[in-house]
Amino acid sequence: MSEIMLRPEITRLVPASIVNNVSSFVFYDNHPRDQKLMDIVICSNSGEIQEFYQRDLICSLLLDNTSGPYSIKMLRNPEADLFYLVQTREDFFVLSRKETLKVIKRISSVEKYEIDDTKCTGRIQLKVYYKDDAIPLIFDDNLAIIEENTTTIEEDESPMLVVELQSKLSEAKYNLECNEKTYRELVNLRQMASYSIYQKNQGISDNPQPKCVKEMSEFKLKLKSPWVKYCNKKVVIAIDTSNHYHEDVEELHLLLNNNWSSLTYTTKLFKKYHKPPYWIEKKKNMMEPNSKITIVVIIESDELFNTSFSKVELDGVVAFKKNGKEYLVPFDHVLISSMDAMGENFDVLPSDFTDQHSVLAAITSTVKTDLILRLIKAEIKQDFLKSLKAILCDYLQMETIPKMDNVLIHKRSPYHKLNGIIIVFNDKYTLEEVRFDVTAYSRTPSQVLALIRYIYDAVPFKILITTADQKVTAKLDEFSSYNDTLESPSTVNNLAYASSILNRTSLVLEYLDRSMIKMNESKDLTVRDKIGKVIDLLACGQTDYNKFRAKMSELGAKGVIKMLGDDDNSDNEIEVNSD
Repeated sequence: MSEIMLRPEITRLVPASIVNNVSSFVFYDNHPRDQKLMDIVICSNSGEIQEFYQRDLICSLLLDNTSGPYSIKMLRNPEADLFYLVQTREDFFVLSRKETLKVIKRISSVEKYEIDDTKCTGRIQLKVYYKDDAIPLIFDDNLAIIEENTTTIEEDESPMLVVELQSKLSEAKYNLECNEKTYRELVNLRQMASYSIYQKNQGISDNPQPKCVKEMSEFKLKLKSPWVKYCNKKVVIAIDTSNHYHEDVEELHLLLNNNWSSLTYTTKLFKKYHKPPYWIEKKKNMMEPNSKITIVVIIESDELFNTSFSKVELDGVVAFKKNGKEYLVPFDHVLISSMDAMGENFDVLPSDFTDQHSVLAAITSTVKTDLILRLIKAEIKQDFLKSLKAILCDYLQMETIPKMDNVLIHKRSPYHKLNGIIIVFNDKYTLEEVRFDVTAYSRTPSQVLALIRYIYDAVPFKILITTADQKVTAKLDEFSSYNDTLESPSTVNNLAYASSILNRTSLVLEYLDRSMIKMNESKDLTVRDKIGKVIDLLACGQTDYNKFRAKMSELGAKGVIKMLGDDDNSDNEIEVNSD
């Protein structure tokens, strides 16, 4: 600041060496009840408060971590005690001047402050406003913050306004709880990620040291790098996991962090088996002590690849519970670029299935169906036993997977109805009954029906094919040996309907949020009286409500199709009427 821009009086009250360093100043008020000898108080560019009397420095105080520009104002309470109010770009300081200068209050993220007497009491009051906050901090006569500033509802206040404020208060409390929960989860996740980096760089001297190294070092759930493949229009991510705990790990599942609100995925657990296809699915989401499993995530690929992005990035954690406590372990970053998706080895079906992970990707991206094949005519038992697999390969154009003689797959043509179906012979049969227990892995249930129809038409033997939940009863006594009983009653697999429920829940929450916003913006007294009590579903208008109903019906119909039918077959589409 040049000397020309300052008042001529200032140059006579402060030394010439600091004139150019003055950011703001205030003249002393010479209060009759205060006997201090002082002419001027300045605030320097470096954040130092200085008092001068006859060009001599009387008292000074350096404010820490401040940045210009500065403004300073003098204030006295009814007892004539002297205070200074200093504001910087980000902070607000309240200084007391008794024997020495002392900072009694520092407030960050301040937008502005006011000194007024709105109640006309003859006493001024200091109000400080935070950024993005309309409710000020109110100070008393000694410039201490009034912690509890309770207000009473006057008789002339509108009840509608009170209801609206109560509604906003409830919403703010709910958002605060959600944000605090999200923040705690973020802190835990960052600590775990930091520990993961620490484990990988144990030999480096400048390792990041997380706050909870002692607790994190006790994790004995080890994860390998994810393995990613594409099969049956699904993205399959497999993570080999080993449990080195001496206790069971329960509720094991994988959580993905992504930017797609409608992205749905399913978590399955598989363990290795000594017989082909060398994988068996675990019925419970748990791991036994000192065991190894593979966590598989199946993602619908339409949401990922029908976007304008050139790559897909996925992060996440493996969540589990041990001894009643929940834990999160992050896994390595997964990146799927457009070049990866275009590669010839990206899709599993055209490959030779030389590794076990390819077989795992094929069976996890399909639906498992247990079938029972029975030979009816006894005079051809031996030929049937020796040539059934060869017959299926000859007449149905199926192939044997290398090193897996009991596993057949159809991948001759991507346009064939049986493309991608896998048949596993479980070798559970007797020579007397000539019964084969097989497992079919298909993209949709309609593929199983097509397989049965093709066997009836193509195979030159009389074979009775049923699912494991169907009971066979002979009408003639000569076939009574084929009678059997059901071990368990048939049930509908409603797992495919779960994604539909999640999508509809998200749609309902989104529509309710829009309805509450419209209710707050409405000027209709009838609508505003409902705020805080009920949610008006027609607040967005009849047109939006009809679209909401139609979308709900559409999502429900898609869930039913996935559960009971073939969602890839256009003939099975359900027409939804919005009315």
